[in-house]
Amino acid sequence: MNDKDQASKVEYDYIVDDHERTGSSFGAYFNIVCVVAGTGVLQMAYAFTLSGWISVIITALSAILATYTGSILIKCLYCNGPKNRLDGYSAIGEAAFGRAGKIITQIFQYSILLGVSCLYIILTKISLTDLTNQLGLDVDSKIWATTAACVVWIPFATLRTLKEISWLSIFGVIATVYVVIVIGIAGLMNIDANQHQEHKTVIWSGIPMGVAAISFCFGGTPVYPHIEQSMKKPKDWNKVLVGASLTCCIIYLCAGVFGYYVYGQSSLAPIFLNLPKGTLNTTSTIAITLHVLLAAPIMLTSFSMELENYFKINTASRSRAQSFTYRLALRTVILVILTIIAMFVKDFGAFMSLIGAISNNMVIFILPVVLYLKLFGIRQHPLHLIMCTICVVVGLISCVLGTKDAIIALKDL
Repeated sequence: MNDKDQASKVEYDYIVDDHERTGSSFGAYFNIVCVVAGTGVLQMAYAFTLSGWISVIITALSAILATYTGSILIKCLYCNGPKNRLDGYSAIGEAAFGRAGKIITQIFQYSILLGVSCLYIILTKISLTDLTNQLGLDVDSKIWATTAACVVWIPFATLRTLKEISWLSIFGVIATVYVVIVIGIAGLMNIDANQHQEHKTVIWSGIPMGVAAISFCFGGTPVYPHIEQSMKKPKDWNKVLVGASLTCCIIYLCAGVFGYYVYGQSSLAPIFLNLPKGTLNTTSTIAITLHVLLAAPIMLTSFSMELENYFKINTASRSRAQSFTYRLALRTVILVILTIIAMFVKDFGAFMSLIGAISNNMVIFILPVVLYLKLFGIRQHPLHLIMCTICVVVGLISCVLGTKDAIIALKDL
């Protein structure tokens, strides 16, 4: 049995980079939930309007497929044996297709990590501007972008790994759950006024678009290698991933079902547009703003760790003081660049939608399957081949339709 065949049968009983593997499985669980669940809850009810109640099945299917690709991606990290773990996502691409594979993987991965982080700063800027306008205050949106960046900078620049930053995830998850509860409470309070709303079981013509919208919400794959790397017990990865994916699925289903049941085909994205103005709406906006502020450092830390590994910014290659100084400078520069973009590029969201439509689906559904089959061969159990095929089909559908919508949005600018 060769190394790759042996690697495909191991049970994740690894000892790799022990000085970094001090994070708990509990912390890894919250990291995944915080990255995956969040702003997606705001559009789930609208996603249901695209394909009807069958969206419940689509949501569950998307969660299953994202869990599967997240599992095989981590398996690819150990393609050379249980004690020869690859450094990350791009290293898997290099192991499978050489330097070209590494570059292509990095392009898709980095565009997601940086693009989403920048989009989070923009969303925070917009949310805080709206809140202050409601209070009758006129504050320049650039100030709010800078404020958001300063909040993100504190944990991003001072905490080294995802293990150290995992405590932020707990608060992010709490904020997301609060938003879902508000959607449910506000919906029940206004259900009598919305009894006339129309509901559809299946909208056949909208299923492809529904698949694209819902599957897009399960995008945490780019940070999975670094989350797994921080775990003290990496053999728990599959259990942690399943638990986190199940949690995200439940959160999304609650948001989608509650929202669609009350507002039907009139559901909007974000769902706040359907909710009556008042305390619940305001506090929900604040909660989702807190979520994106807490999720951004996780995405950015994952990206920064890739660069730090490349430039050998670690205590193994440099003194502790040098390592801290270089890491602080690198991460500050990264955040300054993203903040400038968030401050001055008003139409960034449309461009990010185009990048996300392509990169997100490649990173979540297509690349893990392609890399896995290249590294371990196509002679797999029939169930694996079926799952791989479904993942690629869903990824292609989401990619094509998402790209189409993004191009239309760009034309309307």
